[in-house]
Amino acid sequence: MKRIFLLLLTALPMIAFCQGLVTGTGGTSSTLGYLGAVYNKSNWTSMADFAVNNVGGSASGGHIVTTTSGAGTFSNQLQMTDTTRLYHVKLVLAVHMTTTESASTYGVSLGLFGVNSYSQCSFAMFYNMSTSNNGHIQFFNQNQSTTWTQQWGPTATSTVTNSTNDKIIMTFERVSNLMHFVVYNATTNSAPFDTTFSITPQGIPMPNTCVPTIWANGGNLQIDSLVEIKNEQVGAMCAIVGDSKADYGASNVQNTFPYILGYNYPSIVVQSGLGDLTGNYLSGWPEIKALKPKIVIYEGGSNDLRFSVSSLVTVANVKAFHDSCVAYGIQFIPVSPMYEVTLDVSSQISLFASYSPNIYVWDLSKMPGFLYTDNIHPGDIGMVRIARRIRESNLLQYPNMNFECVPNSNTPYTKY
Repeated sequence: MKRIFLLLLTALPMIAFCQGLVTGTGGTSSTLGYLGAVYNKSNWTSMADFAVNNVGGSASGGHIVTTTSGAGTFSNQLQMTDTTRLYHVKLVLAVHMTTTESASTYGVSLGLFGVNSYSQCSFAMFYNMSTSNNGHIQFFNQNQSTTWTQQWGPTATSTVTNSTNDKIIMTFERVSNLMHFVVYNATTNSAPFDTTFSITPQGIPMPNTCVPTIWANGGNLQIDSLVEIKNEQVGAMCAIVGDSKADYGASNVQNTFPYILGYNYPSIVVQSGLGDLTGNYLSGWPEIKALKPKIVIYEGGSNDLRFSVSSLVTVANVKAFHDSCVAYGIQFIPVSPMYEVTLDVSSQISLFASYSPNIYVWDLSKMPGFLYTDNIHPGDIGMVRIARRIRESNLLQYPNMNFECVPNSNTPYTKY
């Protein structure tokens, strides 16, 4: 009996080890809680919770009612005041279409609207009610531009019946590179339509700096409730704050350096976006403040040069983020910019080197095989080298393992 008891005790650390290995980035932990619902409302007396209201929205009887007429595609927006750059965000909307459906584009969309004016990366789930009792779910995005493109939505498999004044429940959820959509008619108690759209880092970019948004795509709406949930860990070991160097260029999201580090360490959250600038990082600071990780790995800066942002502005933005981290007891560790074939990043290298500690990766990015074919982003090999350099800096404590592990495999990476 004693031998069995001792064996169980020695097995407990291995259970925790396996949990950290399996979950990777954003994995669960018995000592960490989730940020959870940051907005949950079903009774409004004003429109103060919304930064942009061009749907003619007003609070009436505890609801929000809109007065948009005609088809508006994605121009009629109701934007929340919250800004998000996190990987795990969920929106739940209860809404009625109070206008009789017609052949016009009547409907409602829910999703994340990109507010980076240099590189808009948005995602929206469009519930198209253009034909009575035959609503269709479609998926649209903005790929670093103001143009909306339909990426998915075969009507034959995406039908949810509806009639005027039916209560529709819509769920939009981002889980890293997966966009999860659910539509349900609560009035008729219909079977929900549930689908997931997967994004590859070398294809459609993931959302960057965004605000949760409702689009009135023609017709009047009555909004009954709105919930925003951020399923990220509070008190995680590390938050990686970055741009496309953190989530673009690898053959799949599991090969990006934040995910590789997620297999080395028990709890890592990611806040990144393609084309984001240091000013966008600052707009995402409230999320970091709420999550309060022990360490922030700060990667970025090259987009400021790419879009001709004043060096004084960049210096001020980085300092403001650093000072905010210090004020809240979060260690700030910048990663030096990486080599690009057509962009001189020497000024940014000097800027990040002025902070201590820092992690220098520019030399790695000059090595053969580091860059993706666009000569801007690290490819699979480059991502491995960045993750190894961060791990071997010993600035992140308590690693689960001392080697890189291919996601979903027990085979170590080849040492490049």
